[in-house]
Amino acid sequence: MVSFVENMSSALVDFALIVDREQHLKGKTKKSNNASRLLQKIFNIMLADRTPMDTSKRQGIFHVTNLAFKIYTKMDTMRLCQTFISNIKTGDLDLSNFPLSQQVTYRYYLGRFHFYKGQLSLAEKNLAFAFNKCHAQQYKNKRRILELLLPTRIITGTFPQKTLLQKYGLEYPYQPLIEKIKLGDIKGYLDLLDHNFDYLSKNFSYMTLRGRGVVLCWRNLMRRIHLIVNGPHDPQRALTYGHCLAGLRCASKDYSLDKYDVECILVSLVSQHYVRGYLSNQHQRLVLSKVNPFPPVCHVTPTRERYNEEAIDDYLANNQPAIPDEVMNVIEQDEQEVADAAMEDEENIYYEESTMMA
Repeated sequence: MVSFVENMSSALVDFALIVDREQHLKGKTKKSNNASRLLQKIFNIMLADRTPMDTSKRQGIFHVTNLAFKIYTKMDTMRLCQTFISNIKTGDLDLSNFPLSQQVTYRYYLGRFHFYKGQLSLAEKNLAFAFNKCHAQQYKNKRRILELLLPTRIITGTFPQKTLLQKYGLEYPYQPLIEKIKLGDIKGYLDLLDHNFDYLSKNFSYMTLRGRGVVLCWRNLMRRIHLIVNGPHDPQRALTYGHCLAGLRCASKDYSLDKYDVECILVSLVSQHYVRGYLSNQHQRLVLSKVNPFPPVCHVTPTRERYNEEAIDDYLANNQPAIPDEVMNVIEQDEQEVADAAMEDEENIYYEESTMMA
């Protein structure tokens, strides 16, 4: 019975996506919306079954979950995955007891979900599992996983080897991006991102690489300035705002930058632990630590990724600000216009049918 439900669920999703694509359906008219609601019902029925696993409907729960994630990905509504993820956690389900193929698929979508939310540590953990456990013959699937895993590891400071990029045809644009980050070439890095916008935006990696990757460019630029100005063994270990400003203007080709921009960038680097030291406003300089002032990015603890999912869910459910009356009036007016239009269509259809019968 479970295998039958799994097969029918797969067929449902395939047909829904085909109809949406062939008929160019959008918004609420998409058949994918109906399919996702049906999958939610099937998921709830399976989750509620408490019989022994050998005969339980729960055997198909990850198959159905992966299908729902597939639809949410196609519909660009990844946030809806949270309901499935939360229910699986509270449902006391051990993923390791399910087929490896389902484990790989689930961990891929889970990594994609965390990447979408900017939780790169969790994303890297799940995507790495999916890539390592995916069968070597599944070239396309491993390549698809890498398209998210590579940006994640670049931002977390673990650069891939060229042989890996060449094997999966991903040497461009990732290898040039890595080189720009290493050099601290801000302008070259941002130009390369913009040139590959269409490709990178398909898997949400553009905004992550632009927002977080440029911070790595700042870090590496400051390190190069330090080596040029002070040298690796100079006990002075301080950079003036003037040196930093000159370097930032040269690397970004933005000559409108001033000392206030420099101070903001340096505060960001120090607060995120990419640079060890402190700012002396009185002397207009960055004083670097005597011990490892530029720690490897892969050793930097991502403290900004501490989050409380329960608190977030509670806030979204109970504490969001009320919608202003003027906005509600517009919404109600639009809904009334839609209802009036639907009523008019029904009257026209009734009139045409009456005319034909007469």
